Amino acid sequence: MSQPHPVYIKKVSNIDPSINLVHMDHRKVLMDAFSSEISDKLIDLPTMSTAAKMRRKLQRFCELSARSGTIPGSMPQTKFTEFQPLFDKYFIAIYLSGFKCQQNWLEVSRVSAEELVNCWLSADFQYTHLLQNMANMRG
Repeated sequence: MSQPHPVYIKKVSNIDPSINLVHMDHRKVLMDAFSSEISDKLIDLPTMSTAAKMRRKLQRFCELSARSGTIPGSMPQTKFTEFQPLFDKYFIAIYLSGFKCQQNWLEVSRVSAEELVNCWLSADFQYTHLLQNMANMRG
């Protein structure tokens, strides 16, 4: 601190009188208490071997890179109700390919599926025509 303690006390008191101040004698008591306890609290901490560190990192990597198994909550809805079955298939495929550690993956999957549906809409396809074409190809 560049200012003496009494000047600091006065400035802080003027700024906000509701602040509880640490007076100089309190500070000295705290410093003495901490300096005497330091020697008593020194303990030896075990160190991890390189193999143990690698096992720990591998376990954490496996936890974070695990695939998402189920969709939490209900399925999101598309703005275009006639394309809902196609949206559902896109959404499930995208969501289940993500990792558990990814943030907002549910929202990212929803937006991605919506954009894939928009590709069909921008080409002026109707969902009934898509179903007919698929039926003709299978038949």
